[in-house]
Amino acid sequence: MDFELPQEVAERYDLAVEEPGQIPLLGEGSYGLVFLGRPRHDASGTVALKRCFDSLLLDDAATLKRTYRELAVLRSLSHNNVVVLLDAVLPKSGADLYLVFPAAAHDLDKAIRYNLLDGDAQRLAARDMARALRYLHESGLIHRDVKPGNVLLEPGGARLCDFGLVRCLGSSRSLTEYVGMRWYRAPELLLGKMNYSEAVDIWAYACVVGEMALGRPLLQGIDAEEQLGLTVGLLSARKLTKEEADLPGISRTAAACLARTKPLGQSLERKLRHVVEPTGMDFLRQCLLLRDDERPSALGLLRHAHLVDLWEDFDDVPRVAHINLAIDDREDVGPEHILQAIVEEVRLVSHGRECESQSG
Repeated sequence: MDFELPQEVAERYDLAVEEPGQIPLLGEGSYGLVFLGRPRHDASGTVALKRCFDSLLLDDAATLKRTYRELAVLRSLSHNNVVVLLDAVLPKSGADLYLVFPAAAHDLDKAIRYNLLDGDAQRLAARDMARALRYLHESGLIHRDVKPGNVLLEPGGARLCDFGLVRCLGSSRSLTEYVGMRWYRAPELLLGKMNYSEAVDIWAYACVVGEMALGRPLLQGIDAEEQLGLTVGLLSARKLTKEEADLPGISRTAAACLARTKPLGQSLERKLRHVVEPTGMDFLRQCLLLRDDERPSALGLLRHAHLVDLWEDFDDVPRVAHINLAIDDREDVGPEHILQAIVEEVRLVSHGRECESQSG
C-alpha cells in the first residue's frame, strides 16, 4: 500500500516506518485507517493517526454530522478511561480528516486473542470500562460501539476509544438506526427499537466482559436472525412466552418475531461455568437482561460485588462532561453549515494543542 501524509499533516507528524516500503498500519475499519506516527517535535514519541475517509464530502450530510459530533464530543471529554484527542488536522485538498491520539500498546481484542489477561487484569479492565461508561452516560452520551477493538490497554489502565458512532441523549431520546457490530447488539436493537437508551452500552459491555473470560465472543451470529436466536438461547432454554417477548418500546410485529425465535447455542451458565466464578456470573446475568429498563447503570456495575473491591475514593465523585453541540442531532441544517462547524472544531482542538505546548 502506497501512502503519503498530506502536507498539513506531514508538517506535524511522520509515519513511524520501521522498514522502507512498509506502512505502519495499526487498524482499519469502514470509516478509515489508523497509522502509527511520530510527532516531528518529539521523534521518540508515538501517536495514532486516524485518517477518516471521505468525512468532509458536501453531498453526504449524515457523514458530515457524524464527523462533527465525534470531534465536538472528543474535544469535550476528559477522563482517565477515555481516549484523549491530541490534535486534528484538516488538509486543504481532499475530503479526509485526520485525528491524532496517543498510541497504545495494544487493544483489548488483541489481548483476548493472545490470552494476555489473567483474572485480575480482566476485572481491572472491566472496572475501567464501567468507569468510562458511567462518565459518558452521566454526561448524556451513548457510545453505541462498545467492543474489544474499541478498548485500548495502556500501563495506566483501559481507555474507551472510537467515538464515531457516539450520540447525545436528547429529550426525545429518538435515535437513528443502530449500526454497531452485530455480536454486541442488545436484543432491542436486533428488534428495531429506535428510542433505545444507554442500556445498549451495558449489554455490549457485558458481552465484552464475558468475551474476556471465554477467550472468544459470547454471541457470533452470522446475521441478525441468528444473532437473535443465540441471544434467546443465552438467556433461556426455551422459546419466550408472548408476555416475556413483549419488551418495552418494540412493535407488536417485533414482539411476535421474538416469541417465535428458537433458542440457539448454549446458555450463559453452560458457556461460562468453567471460567467465571459465581459473583462474576451474577454480574453478567444482571447486565444481560432482555428488558433494557432492568439492566443496571454503569454506577451500579461499579458497586456490584464483582467490582466493588476495586472502588477508589475518586469514584465517589460524579464527573460530567459539558457537551455543547452547535448543531443538534435533530436539526435539519445544510452541509455547508456542518462543514463550517467542523472547521471551527478543528480550530479549537489545534488552539488547545498550541496552548498546551506553550505552557509546557
